[in-house]
Amino acid sequence: MSAPIRLPRMGQSMTEATLVSWERTTGDPVAAGDVVATIETDKTEVEIEAPSAGVLGVLRAHEGDLYPVGTVLAYVLVDGEPEPAEANLEPAEAAPSSTLAAPSPSPPAERRPVSPRARRMADDLGVDLACVSGTGPYGLVTEDDVQAAAARAAMSGDRARPLTAREKTVRRNLTASWAQAPHFMQMVDADVTAASVRRRGHDGVTFNDLVVRALARALRAVPECNVRFADDSVVELDAVDIAIAVDTPTGLILPVVHRADLLDIDTLAARTRELAARARTTGLAIGDVGAASATVSNLGAYGIRAGTAVLPVEQAVLVFVGAIEERAVVRDGAIVVRSMCTLSVTYDHRVVDGVTAARLTTTIATLLEQGDQS
Repeated sequence: MSAPIRLPRMGQSMTEATLVSWERTTGDPVAAGDVVATIETDKTEVEIEAPSAGVLGVLRAHEGDLYPVGTVLAYVLVDGEPEPAEANLEPAEAAPSSTLAAPSPSPPAERRPVSPRARRMADDLGVDLACVSGTGPYGLVTEDDVQAAAARAAMSGDRARPLTAREKTVRRNLTASWAQAPHFMQMVDADVTAASVRRRGHDGVTFNDLVVRALARALRAVPECNVRFADDSVVELDAVDIAIAVDTPTGLILPVVHRADLLDIDTLAARTRELAARARTTGLAIGDVGAASATVSNLGAYGIRAGTAVLPVEQAVLVFVGAIEERAVVRDGAIVVRSMCTLSVTYDHRVVDGVTAARLTTTIATLLEQGDQS
């Protein structure tokens, strides 16, 4: 029996995603779990797998186009069965019935066919494809067309770069979070001298890993903060999943370390390294992104001491990590030099009050100061 390949939902706030590329084409045999397509959400690129074994049917979505969650991208067919007739209606007018690999003689006038390489080049050069005339077959926009358009724009001086689909989604979500969630922030200076010293005995463990683990353990100790707001309710989360902000060539991505409170520091560090590497190169799986308990964002390497961060949608806690600095502090009545770090913790006031937040903020700092890496 045919099985639909649908655009999946990753987090309650996700409503749409862009089809980046097809990895297989119509008629290809596939096994369950084979990667057939790559999509891009506001967080990252994610690989889509075949739900069952069979033959890949007609590709019903175009590379580079935006589709709502649940869209049927294609079907996996079994035993030579025909394409499901009703598939042509899902979603209504949102998904074309063929791909550029097999264009119809008369493509819809409102659709401008663009080769995948030309689309990526346009994103890199900031070229608005709506203003580019295609010289390829059926009016296909090619790389040469994009280069020519970029050259013409360069002669005019200043130019406006259109937002990519992902950038539009990111800005929409951040605007919604800032407008809907009453943010408040608490700052605390943590003495991380002990943590910095003990970290040297663990190969590959970064200070950011220590913060992730401290945050995860603190959320387990203060479960009133392991929550999120949804539909006028406080959702109490069972697992402690921590998102880490990773800088990539295509922007900030938030892969998730699941059940971080149960991992020892070496295992956690290995997991964060793996996620960061795949976020920057090969791409993340569906389970690597989505809803999390909280996020850690670290700009300490840039010398930033403190910052006011915007909460990701669906999260009530974000820890902004500042630079580790040698500061003169008073200990037992004497001035000494210690390694200090300022943590700026942002909360959603709809679900976390100030006193409860203070318990979490100070617990994170205390765990870091203890330098416990067991």
